Amino acid sequence: MKQFRALLRHWFSFNGRIGRGDYNSINVVALMLVLAANMVFVAPLFTMEITGHITFASIPLGWNAWIAGVLMGMGLSMAVSSAVRRLHDFGWSGWWLALMVSPLREFALFASLLGIGILSFIRGQREQNAYGSEASPDQLV
Repeated sequence: MKQFRALLRHWFSFNGRIGRGDYNSINVVALMLVLAANMVFVAPLFTMEITGHITFASIPLGWNAWIAGVLMGMGLSMAVSSAVRRLHDFGWSGWWLALMVSPLREFALFASLLGIGILSFIRGQREQNAYGSEASPDQLV
């Protein structure tokens, strides 16, 4: 049970630094949670009898919407927390993630793709910085 709590703390913490391996493995788990949320939310559509035009109002929102919301929230919070800690590994503030939600959609797309490339493949600072000691670049959860 202690190991499970430590794993959850590692996945959802915004403090400290993580290396490339941890960042990529956490994001794979986050992506699986988001995909599962989408499948749970869309599953009732396959059991509906289609009688006309489908709108959002015609989607049955029951238990599946709650489960999808929890899974989506978990996946997104894992992705954001790992990105913040990865930015800490470079010695940067986590507020740099705000560039990815710019109202200029081309700028936000460029910032997101550039950010994912930098965070996934480039090694962080080798020495201690304001956010903690050096993170192992290839450590996997």
